[in-house]
Amino acid sequence: MRDLVLEFVVRTALVAIATGVVLRLLRVRSAGARHAAWLGVLAVMLLLPAWTQFGPRMALRLLPSTPATATPPTLPFPTALSFAPMPSGPATSAAHPWNWGVALVALYVSISMALLARLVLGTIHTRILVRRASLRDGHLTSGDCASPVTVGLFHPVPILPEGWTAWPPAQLEAVLVHEREHVRRRDPLVQWIAIFNRAVFWFHPLAWWLERRLSTLAEAACDAAVLSRGCDPIDYSGYLLEISRAIGQSGSRVKLLGMAMAGRPLSQRIRQIVEHAPAPRITRGRALGLALACTTVSVVLAAATVDRQEAPPSPPSPPPPPAPVAVFDVPAPPAPPLAPNPPTPPAAPLPPAPPAPQDQPAPRFYPFAQHRLIALCFDLRGISADAQVGALAAASSLVRRDPGSAELFSVMAYRDGQLRVLEDFTAERERIVNAIQRLAGNPGDQISAEQRLAILQAATQMLSPLAGKKNLVYIGSPAAFSGGADVNALIADAIRADVAFFPINVSAPATPRPDK
Repeated sequence: MRDLVLEFVVRTALVAIATGVVLRLLRVRSAGARHAAWLGVLAVMLLLPAWTQFGPRMALRLLPSTPATATPPTLPFPTALSFAPMPSGPATSAAHPWNWGVALVALYVSISMALLARLVLGTIHTRILVRRASLRDGHLTSGDCASPVTVGLFHPVPILPEGWTAWPPAQLEAVLVHEREHVRRRDPLVQWIAIFNRAVFWFHPLAWWLERRLSTLAEAACDAAVLSRGCDPIDYSGYLLEISRAIGQSGSRVKLLGMAMAGRPLSQRIRQIVEHAPAPRITRGRALGLALACTTVSVVLAAATVDRQEAPPSPPSPPPPPAPVAVFDVPAPPAPPLAPNPPTPPAAPLPPAPPAPQDQPAPRFYPFAQHRLIALCFDLRGISADAQVGALAAASSLVRRDPGSAELFSVMAYRDGQLRVLEDFTAERERIVNAIQRLAGNPGDQISAEQRLAILQAATQMLSPLAGKKNLVYIGSPAAFSGGADVNALIADAIRADVAFFPINVSAPATPRPDK
C-alpha cells in the first residue's frame, strides 16, 4: 500500500510539472485554455488509481541493461511437515504490537470523511439557497447573499443580492455577463469536483493547489469575457470594489453553514484587469496542439513504467576442448620360450557363487559444497511483543552480517499445527529478511518443552534429505529438556542427518553465530 501511494504521488506530480512546462513552452496566456489544461490534470488525478490497477501499461526501456550474474539455485526441501499439536500449558496474555499501517489508514479515513461531510453539507445548503431565492424582475434574489454567486451542479443559476436594484445599468450588465459566463463554463460543477478531489487526496499538496488554481482561472476567464464586451477596466474594477465592500460588511459571501464559495483574491483580480492587456484568443490550431501535448504527456506518465534495456544476445561460447589424455608407451616383456604342455589335472568343483549384495541407497547429491546452510527456525508462541521485536531484529542482523560470505539461509516457522518453510535456502539476503519481518503477530499461548522437542524433531526430518552439514538456529523462548527416550531419539536423528542445533534465547542481549 505504501508503494502504491508513493507511486501515485510521484506520477501526479510529474503530470502537473509536465503540464506547466507545456503551457510555458507554448506561451499560453488565455485563462480559459489554462483552465482546461489544469482540468485535465484534475481528471488524471482522479482516474489514476483505477488506471494503475486496471488500465494498460507500457514499458519505457530507459535504464541500461545489467549484466546477468550467476545466482546460486534455490535448494528445495519439503514446504510443510504436519504433526499433531500437543496440549498447551496455561495461557499467558501478551500485548499486541502497535500497527502503524492500521493507524495511518484510520487517520486517512477520518480526515477524508470530515472533508467529504463538509462538501455534502455545502451541497445541501446550496439547494436550500436556490429554493429560498425569490424571482424579482427576472433575476433570482436572496438576502443570504452579500455578492452575486452562481450555484448549482447540473443546472447552475446566478443569484443576486437584495441591493442589486440600486446598481447602475452598466454595473448590472457587467455582473450578469460575469455570472452567465460561469453558467456557460459549468464552473460550479468543476469547483465541486476539485473540492471532492481535495477531500479524497487531502494528503497530496497538488489536490489543494488544483482547487485554488481552477477557481482563480475561472474568475480570470469570466473577467476576460466581461472586458471583451467593451466594459471599461476602471469602471469594472470599481464594481468589484463595491462588491468587496459589501462582503466585508456582511462577513461572508453567503450566509449559510457549510457553504464555501471560492474566489480569486480581489487585489490580484484588479491588478490583472487594470495593468495587463487582455490575452489574445487562442487559435484553433494552438488549442488542438495544447490538447494533444497535454493528453500525450498525461497518458505517457500515467501508463509508462521505466524498464531496463534488453541486452543484445551474446554469441554462445564454444565448448571447452577435451582435456589431453597422457599416453605412456610401455615395452612389452619378452615372450618366454615354448615348453611342452603339462598334463591337465582333473577339474575341481566350482565354489558356490557369493550372495548378491543388497541394494545400497544412492549417495545424496550436494550441489553447494562451497556454501554453509543455516536454517532459521522460529517458534514465537508464548513470547511477548517486545521480545518478538528483539528476536526478529537479531535474526535480521544475523542474516545481513557478512553479506559476501558463502552462506545460504532459509526460514521455517511453526504455524497452524505445521512447521512451514517460508523461504528455501537462498543467497538473497533481503528475501530472507522480508520473510523474517512478516513473522510479527499474535504470540499465541505458552508451550511446553515437549512441544518444542516435537518442533526440533520435525525440523530435523525436513533437513535430513539434504546432504552435508546443516545448522539449525532455533529461535524461541528457553525450555529445559529433562532427558528421556524422546531427547535421545532427537540426538540420534540429528547425528544421522548431520544437523547442528543452535538454540537462541530471545531475551539474550546478542545473537550467537553458528561456528564455521
